[in-house]
Amino acid sequence: MLITTIIWGISFVIMKNSLDSFKPAQLVSLRFGIAALVVALLFIRKWKYFTWKTLFHSSIIGFVTFVAYMFQTYGLKYTSPGKNAFLTVVYCVLVPFVSWFALKQRPKKKNLISAVLCVIGIGLISLNFAGEEFMPQLGDLLTLACSLFFAFQITYQNKFSKQSNLYVLSVLSFAFVAVFSFIFSLIFEGSYPKIEMEMVPSLAILTLGATALCFMLQNFGLKYGDANDGAIILSLEAVFGTIASFIAGYEEFNLTKEIGFLVVFAAVLISQLDFSRFAKKNDSPNDAENTDENELAIQPTEQEQK
Repeated sequence: MLITTIIWGISFVIMKNSLDSFKPAQLVSLRFGIAALVVALLFIRKWKYFTWKTLFHSSIIGFVTFVAYMFQTYGLKYTSPGKNAFLTVVYCVLVPFVSWFALKQRPKKKNLISAVLCVIGIGLISLNFAGEEFMPQLGDLLTLACSLFFAFQITYQNKFSKQSNLYVLSVLSFAFVAVFSFIFSLIFEGSYPKIEMEMVPSLAILTLGATALCFMLQNFGLKYGDANDGAIILSLEAVFGTIASFIAGYEEFNLTKEIGFLVVFAAVLISQLDFSRFAKKNDSPNDAENTDENELAIQPTEQEQK
């Protein structure tokens, strides 16, 4: 999962550079179309689990993912890769509230604290404090909209993956993102440009690396790791995205923006950490001291447990 966040972080700069050759919907359609084909071939044996219900679920996930990537990619045209990466990660904070709306799952107190911190951090990152200008940039607003739809995507992905085969659901979702983006590009962006040789490396990294490979790495990582720890690790894409943006010359730091990044990152960590586990660990020594000897005596032996 750490490798995934590094690739995703770098991909923000690659996407920014690729927008010089492609329009946003064109880039997204190529990225997800090729990735869907590659992953479908890699997991071809999983297609026996295809159902019409899975197709319907994947269309919903594909649509909200398509909208999220449209906002994100268009936002990237008007802001730096670092800010785009950090504001995208706000979805970690929004997921509990979207689940409350879509699945009627009430958020916890830590989610409210995270939301307040996140709003403060976003203001420090996005608002212009120089002179009398005190308005967020267009790219920042578009990226924040993308984080909301990514929260919907994660919520529906979590819900529908319990009812369908994960690999089939993901491949079909990729395909729907590609189809929606293709239709959007034909209506609003015109014909596709001729793909030159210098475009191939960037497309290869975005399709095979940032989408197909990262999809497999993320799912294997979440399969064998803890979900809360995984969410914290995956949120580090914002850190790597900012570092890559700074190295590429897109990012200029100042104290206000740096504090904003730290506040947003703190909000993400608070929203994902399970504080109940820490409380249990702190209580465990006292619990052990108060355990009755008779209760210990009736515990099954190792052989009985086997």
